[in-house]
Amino acid sequence: MNTAGAPAADASLFSDAQFPAHVSSIDGRHHYDSASAAPLCSCGTEAKLCTVSKDGPSQGRHFWGCAAERGAERCGFFKWCRQPPHAAEDSALVWLRLRPEAGYVVVGGDGFRPDDVRQGSVGDCWFLAALAVVASKPELIAHLLIDQTASAEGKYRVRLFIDGAWRRFEIDDRFPHRPAEVQGKGTTKGKGPMGPAGPQIAFTKAAGRQADRAVT
Repeated sequence: MNTAGAPAADASLFSDAQFPAHVSSIDGRHHYDSASAAPLCSCGTEAKLCTVSKDGPSQGRHFWGCAAERGAERCGFFKWCRQPPHAAEDSALVWLRLRPEAGYVVVGGDGFRPDDVRQGSVGDCWFLAALAVVASKPELIAHLLIDQTASAEGKYRVRLFIDGAWRRFEIDDRFPHRPAEVQGKGTTKGKGPMGPAGPQIAFTKAAGRQADRAVT
């Protein structure tokens, strides 16, 4: 067991293959790390990742350019970056299992409260606002969280109403943490209920499936 209270890897624990403990689950960029490797520019050196800043339809797009300083002779290399690298902040996230033996629970002793719903760095306030409203109705939130007691195998079932039908999702107990939180320097204190994250992850998985359908 590590200093954060998470047990070592155990093959008997359930792992959610559709939401792996990887940065791609955070930014949605499901590609191999090698696909975003920097190419060699015409100078024979590793190209530099740049971003289009000029106003226009390409603003914000990433491209590869010559890494030489502006004052030096540059080769003028240019290539669009189809698979931008993962952001350093997302890549630095630490994935830990929130195990019952470490004191984590699905629903706190006071029940499921709207105050338990907190937004992180993901821009899904609209979804969390709706979830907070549902959290004020115990009978409604109980319909979403099928498993409200700690799971020894790390598997939890969540139910969401999507496209006119109730759909069930299975998630594991691995959640991303900022390094400062793991070291006890973040704003997260104590071992609060992890229930609010269940519907959020389930919705992320559902949205990912819809995007896959749109692409294909």
